[in-house]
Amino acid sequence: MKNKKTVIRIFLIAFIITAIWVTNYIIKATNELASVIEPNPNNPYIEYYKSFVPLRDWTISSPDITAKGVLVTLTDLENDKFLFEKDPGKQLHIASITKLMTALIVLEEYNLNEEIIISEEAFLQDNFGFYPGETYKVKDLLYSALIGSSNTAAYALAEKRNLYNYDKTAEPFVLKMNQKAKELGMNKTYFSNPTGLDSNQSNYSTTKDLLILTKNLINYPIIWEILSTKEFTLKTSDGAFKKEITNTNELLFGENNNIIGGKTGYTVKAGKCLLLVFEKDNYYLITIILGSSDHFGETKTLINWINQAYNWQTWI
Repeated sequence: MKNKKTVIRIFLIAFIITAIWVTNYIIKATNELASVIEPNPNNPYIEYYKSFVPLRDWTISSPDITAKGVLVTLTDLENDKFLFEKDPGKQLHIASITKLMTALIVLEEYNLNEEIIISEEAFLQDNFGFYPGETYKVKDLLYSALIGSSNTAAYALAEKRNLYNYDKTAEPFVLKMNQKAKELGMNKTYFSNPTGLDSNQSNYSTTKDLLILTKNLINYPIIWEILSTKEFTLKTSDGAFKKEITNTNELLFGENNNIIGGKTGYTVKAGKCLLLVFEKDNYYLITIILGSSDHFGETKTLINWINQAYNWQTWI
């Protein structure tokens, strides 16, 4: 009987010791977890993480966006946080957002002060106001293509790559556009022309591929200098006044000072498209909408939503 009581006492003591150890372990683990969830404000990594990754407030429901493809991304160019997405891998026509790739090739291969003569083929691309035989600097055509969305300007820039071929064509330039897309990892993207106009095989991409392109373009300040320009005076290469160009991106004329630029697009096949970039403190918010019936309205809806649906200091 005595031995039985001794065994019971030993068992109880062991049980209590084990319980105390487990309790202390749980408390320690909980404190360690709490230090991550509620980080030390003096920890620079945690402060970076907190500022870069806003927390989702799930009491706020997702907006009803009718666009076919949508991607809203917060990035520091190395890390991406997707705040909203709708079919980000779906291949869709991109209309004049094409001109961002056109601009990238121009910046990599041309001197901005070189001159280009408008050809008959370029003239036929739209009624922007260019005429065959007129001469413009590359930089002025780039402004026309990006803020005025001129197809003639984009085509003339593309033709220059084949300048020494008597049969002037944009095909070598378009080949370079597709090569660059593959180089960047835009594996679901295809270009058939430098303008974005509808064709038998219209240009297509995905919102995720366009995110890759946009992040690459952020390394080219001249692009954002152009895309943030509200109005531009176009002149021929000899300085003669041609016309005033107003940016097609109407959101640039609002009260948000954090917009550094964007590109609009519209064709029958593509619908209305808009790529917009905000910047603050070396973070970029990139919104991409393809195939919308109201690209400006739906972009504003998304911006308002992320300020409500994520817990962070409103800066957008």
